Amino acid sequence: MFKRSRFIYPVGVALILAGCASEPEESEEATSTPSPETEDELAIAIGSDIISLDPQGANDLASSNVNQNMFDTLVTLNMETQEAEPNLAEEWEEIDETTWEFTLRDDVTFHDGSSFTADDVKATFDRINDPDVASPRANLFTTFEEVEVMDETTVRIHLEHPFAPLFNHLAHAGASILSEEQIEADYELMEEGSQPSSVINAEPIGTGPFVYESWVSNESIALTRNDDYWGDMPHFASVLFEIIPDEQTQVAELQAGGIDMMESTLPNQVAELEAAEGIDVIQQTGNAMFFLGLHTQKEPLDNTLVRQAIAHAIDKQEIISGVLEDNATEANSPLTPAVFGYDDSLNGHEFDPDRSRELLEEAGYADGFEIELWIDGDQQRQDIAVILENRLGDVGIEVDIQTMEWGTYVDQTTSGLHEMFLLSWTSSTLDADQSMTPLFGEESALDRFFLEDDEFESMLQGARRETDEGEREAIYAEMQQWLEDEAPIVPFFYADNMFATRDTLANVHKLPNNLIDIPSIERVDSE
Repeated sequence: MFKRSRFIYPVGVALILAGCASEPEESEEATSTPSPETEDELAIAIGSDIISLDPQGANDLASSNVNQNMFDTLVTLNMETQEAEPNLAEEWEEIDETTWEFTLRDDVTFHDGSSFTADDVKATFDRINDPDVASPRANLFTTFEEVEVMDETTVRIHLEHPFAPLFNHLAHAGASILSEEQIEADYELMEEGSQPSSVINAEPIGTGPFVYESWVSNESIALTRNDDYWGDMPHFASVLFEIIPDEQTQVAELQAGGIDMMESTLPNQVAELEAAEGIDVIQQTGNAMFFLGLHTQKEPLDNTLVRQAIAHAIDKQEIISGVLEDNATEANSPLTPAVFGYDDSLNGHEFDPDRSRELLEEAGYADGFEIELWIDGDQQRQDIAVILENRLGDVGIEVDIQTMEWGTYVDQTTSGLHEMFLLSWTSSTLDADQSMTPLFGEESALDRFFLEDDEFESMLQGARRETDEGEREAIYAEMQQWLEDEAPIVPFFYADNMFATRDTLANVHKLPNNLIDIPSIERVDSE
């Protein structure tokens, strides 16, 4: 039996036609009846273990997919209008251009039964910006000068300067509100020599729709429904994230009914899954940019001509066709088309091996050189690495591929121990600042490029302070051109989101931040 794929176009995201897929017919929709709240468990396969249960303690997709279900933010972002909407904060007012006052809900409790108050908001943002904590989310909130508690349900956020994307950042998962009591307990352990997030990783306490149950390293993470949740109740009684690194094992588990969903599906698995009875393959426009990154302070990558040579040696279409099976769009910028500030006039780096060899000769490397390329165990990145090894080899650059476990990979690349690396980035706030600052900012804990360039940093800070949209767009256009010229990053493609589920699920989709909207998923009874 042939199962047709569903292609979902998320609201608020620019449409990229990168394949042919069908919407379900009306008759197919009519044969499935969504269930109300159930005692059922939702089992989701993820490809790697999480790094942290602290929403401010990690920036990886696996951790975010889990943590977003246990915590809430002050506001959410309407994906259609790009306007902020109430969440833990009921309303807000601009006092002046650097001061915002938020009125909080008074009916929210944490999972341990304690009340949510303004003190929790202050403690959360003070902790994010504490250098001793070294949160990888801190780049989102560097403009915060002070969070002032006015009373139990009122806080004021004082900014160092006007900041246009403030509400985009407050809606980010990194702005999830923690319990002041748990934050204080975590600091006590830090004073005794423990790492930040030790208390939170042992038992995270949020206000979100699901409650922490267990984390068995490299096996699973279990959550249960918060029956005292203040907002819309999720449909499933529990969620189990099963850590299955091997993609083919995930496919087998999905076909056998051992799991309900694969968080991500490789293009070369689609045909097999579409042909399987009882499985839906879902494809939707993505907001992730995949790239090659270069450590610009290490020889020979400290030479702009060498970086340009590497960029011109890479055939992006070969990657898109050979690895993605054409389920992606060639990238011309570190920003995706859905993000405010994206410049569609950029040319990107043309595949031109002859030009690459000329640049290498001009840089003094006519005979090439040896260099390491670091990747994690992700199959897609492994496949891309092989293509890069071949193409760079064609121009005399001998690539040594080094594969490591995800957590080690993250730690060692942010520590600057690498030369070249492969990663992807999702601008989950849909604003250019959330790509430019964490990726390239001098103070970012996630910086892997080490630009150390005053001109670029000045542009970055200017764009953060500018409130006029036209002026901000102009600055971001200049920054993107600078990145193309200096080539610290080689954007490959903007990938579609593809994932697979049992056909007993309904309302399955990913948000523009590439996270699964788990509370909306329902079980259906097929007639």
